[in-house]
Amino acid sequence: ASAKKIKVMMDGVEKSIKSKVQKIVQQKVKEVDGGEEVDQEAKERGELI
Repeated sequence: ASAKKIKVMMDGVEKSIKSKVQKIVQQKVKEVDGGEEVDQEAKERGELI
C-alpha cells in the first residue's frame, strides 16, 4: 500500500512540474512573439522611472 501511495505522489509531482514547465515555456514563447511590444513597454517604463 505504501509503495502505491508513493507512486501516486510521484505521479502528482511529475504532473505539477510538467504543467509549471509548460507555463514557463508558453510565457517565453509569448515574449518572443511579442518582442517588439516588450521593447515598447520597457521604453515606456524607462521614461516613467
